[in-house]
Amino acid sequence: MPKIKVLVVFANPRNTDRLRLEAEDRAIQHAIRRGRYRDNIEVTRCHAATIHDVRQSLLDEAFQIVHISGHGSNTGLVLEDDAGNENIIPQKALAALFKVYSPPLQCVILNACYSISQGKLISLGVPFTIAMEGPVDDEAAIEFSRGFYDAIGAGRSIDFAYGEGQRTVALAVSDAQFISKMLRKRGKYLPGSEEFPFDEGVLALLNLQKEKCRRKHVAVNTSHLLLALLEIHNGVAERALDTLRPDLATQLHSQLEQYIVQLPSMSGVKPYSKNFRWEDLPAVQKAWQWAQKDGGKKVTEKHLLLGILGAEESATLQSLRRRLGNDLPRLVQIVQDIPDEAPGTPGIDTFLQ
Repeated sequence: MPKIKVLVVFANPRNTDRLRLEAEDRAIQHAIRRGRYRDNIEVTRCHAATIHDVRQSLLDEAFQIVHISGHGSNTGLVLEDDAGNENIIPQKALAALFKVYSPPLQCVILNACYSISQGKLISLGVPFTIAMEGPVDDEAAIEFSRGFYDAIGAGRSIDFAYGEGQRTVALAVSDAQFISKMLRKRGKYLPGSEEFPFDEGVLALLNLQKEKCRRKHVAVNTSHLLLALLEIHNGVAERALDTLRPDLATQLHSQLEQYIVQLPSMSGVKPYSKNFRWEDLPAVQKAWQWAQKDGGKKVTEKHLLLGILGAEESATLQSLRRRLGNDLPRLVQIVQDIPDEAPGTPGIDTFLQ
């Protein structure tokens, strides 16, 4: 699992109510230290933070998660100025800052009172934003962080980690003031209907692949779709391929990575287009059709894999057909038989460059 970088920002300016930020810091550190993936999670902590500390940290490192703990108000988050006094950060400006760094930024946590209005603005540019509605008790803020990072350390998804934070608050300090909200960036909708958007986690993964293509100046193709699905730990693609043949998922992942690395040097490869849309790919159009057949509300990783396996004109499917031969129809059946709610939602380990 590649490195996950987390920026944790603490601020408790002079003449504001004292917060137990040190206790929250310890809870976060302990949760990650005891986690299965502790060696793959890198935390940068910033105490008594100013907005310049945040801005410069984002310039220095590529973070997947930014966590801000401190005071909040209906007009903005409260950080410190150079003298340690309170500085209310303009909401639109902070949202614009985070948008610039997404991707790779995938989740912003505002563990501060009355942060919901700021969170709504940030969620316009970042896939996942967690914010608080109304006042938040210190103990609840600490327990939410403990539960959230317990789950992240275990390699679980942002969705799951958010739920684990809520469950930890309910178990440990059930009478505390605490109302949190998970806000999601609205993704692109597939053609023909606004009832079938991408699953948010899948969309985040796909957009990371698209960003890599943009940087390498190569067009996005179906091979990038399949690679994104194979990078989901215990996901539909990994389980289906390994059911067909042991270690097939690992082998295909390695081959796809090598192929994609060589793409920029290949002749005849189309350049990246800023007008590219996921729904332009035949595999995605097929996935949309599968979502319609299932009567679901989102295009999931299962639909996307079925779309790849049904996109007759794609070089990726032709390559799979040569490799799998008569086993290809069996693979399609295996994917269809996987329950929609089975484990395999993109975990935090997939939200990476």
